[in-house]
Amino acid sequence: MVSQRVEAWRSNFRAINQKTAPALLRRSDGDQTALIRWQAFLRGCSRFVADRDGVCMAEDAVAASWDEYELFGCDRTAPMRRYNRMGALWFAHGIDIVEVTERAIWYKNGLAFRRSEDLDPRFLLLPWEIE
Repeated sequence: MVSQRVEAWRSNFRAINQKTAPALLRRSDGDQTALIRWQAFLRGCSRFVADRDGVCMAEDAVAASWDEYELFGCDRTAPMRRYNRMGALWFAHGIDIVEVTERAIWYKNGLAFRRSEDLDPRFLLLPWEIE
């Protein structure tokens, strides 16, 4: 059974326009770079929230108490430049997530995103809030 949080994330991602990067991202990185990174991010998020062969990494994240800012958040003013204010899916650059624990998220390439106390939601946006 899909949790309400994961279903809400799925719904939010379905509503996002994938054909153009939001203006905030284009101002930060230019049109083409922003579009490439935006689409890679959205592909990674789509796979993360999907149920594949009975496994949903997003459900594992919910069970490990990760919130949407730790997963999908980005800086309000420089979303693709402030690495200290990026959630785990921004770091992934579209690479699949293979394991979620309470302390870290592991990518298919062997790298990990370690949970940080520094991600303050007051300074972050979620992808469905970016204009």
